[in-house]
Amino acid sequence: MNGSIISAVIAIISMVIGYFLQVASYWAKDFIDSRKIRKLTVDDLLYPLVRVSDELVGRTYHHAKDDFKRDDGRPETVDAVSNPDQLYDVYLWARFWAHTSAIRKNILSYKLSQTPEGKSLLRFLDCLEAIKVSIVPRSYQRLVGDAFSDELGVKEGVSYYRFTKMVQKDPFFAETLNGVNMLFVRAFEDKEFRHEFVKYTIVIHAMVEYLDEEKSVSSTRGALANKLDHKHRNDLKYRILRKYTPLSGTQISKYT
Repeated sequence: MNGSIISAVIAIISMVIGYFLQVASYWAKDFIDSRKIRKLTVDDLLYPLVRVSDELVGRTYHHAKDDFKRDDGRPETVDAVSNPDQLYDVYLWARFWAHTSAIRKNILSYKLSQTPEGKSLLRFLDCLEAIKVSIVPRSYQRLVGDAFSDELGVKEGVSYYRFTKMVQKDPFFAETLNGVNMLFVRAFEDKEFRHEFVKYTIVIHAMVEYLDEEKSVSSTRGALANKLDHKHRNDLKYRILRKYTPLSGTQISKYT
């Protein structure tokens, strides 16, 4: 009898130990998978976007610091642009939207909503695509991004030289980018739109610094809120950054 009881107890203990080992195995697998997802998010999506965005912000801030005064008569169509500096603006914005489009396509495969980095990244992208924030319709933003990535790719880091060759080679590709070029035409001519353009770029700047707090791949630069009037600064502070982004009040104050 005692032997039967002991055997039963041993069996129960074995079952309990087996259960806990199984739970621990699942927990360990989830932990490892989570770390893998976070690494993929950072290495494959976040840092490449940060690098592209950082260059974009620096270039656009260059124009904003001069109040968009030095443009030497920019043509309205990309195929008529001969100034390398002017075409470079188009290149940076098209490449930026190529990366955001690629991220949207990979939301599920990278399980972005399951990591803190992914959630923050998606909040910024949602902000940049919000109707009363974006400077172009979402459909056009996607068109430009897809055109760039389909024709030139994104992962290998497309050179400016290859981009200029594609503009000359493919009239439809060049025509697709006309709306990007018009952003600068409008910014140099229209003060009201210029404020919207600067606000949008400040959001990208905030995204870069939030996602790359340690400055692993981005530069250190001051925000350009002084280029906004009181109305647009308040809109940036109290509506855009506070409503749409993960920034704290202290972080928001840096950009407004």
